[in-house]
Amino acid sequence: MNEGNKIGKAKAALKKALSELRPSDTFDILNFDARVSLYSPTMLSGTPENIEKAMDYVQAIRLNHHTNVSAAMETALSLENISHIFLMSDGEPETGIRDFTRLRAFIKEHNPKHVKILTLALGLGENFIGIDLLKGIAEDNDGQFAYINLARP
Repeated sequence: MNEGNKIGKAKAALKKALSELRPSDTFDILNFDARVSLYSPTMLSGTPENIEKAMDYVQAIRLNHHTNVSAAMETALSLENISHIFLMSDGEPETGIRDFTRLRAFIKEHNPKHVKILTLALGLGENFIGIDLLKGIAEDNDGQFAYINLARP
């Protein structure tokens, strides 16, 4: 996520999404590398105060190594009262389940509540290793896939 400032683009996209929340919306932020960190132990309402604090949290996120998509999705899917998950990643798991077929099956198995999973791929160029994984996760879980080509000016 360092290459091409993927992490900076992910932060900008997350801040934009946060800024569009209404007070009746709820949210949480899950940051992952080899470990998974939750912003809040419970879902938060989209109040201006909660949004401001969440923006500060997003800005403070530091990039570490060893992306663990399986642990992140297992944690996200265990949260109470969620209807949607937005997964932003370069789609290249470095630890946990790394095989794309097994990872897709693992996520689907851990999604008995049929939470919609929307994926945002952050890549350098039109083709990169994780694009098929992120497309598949969205497809398997009634979500949508979007792509940001960071190689474009």
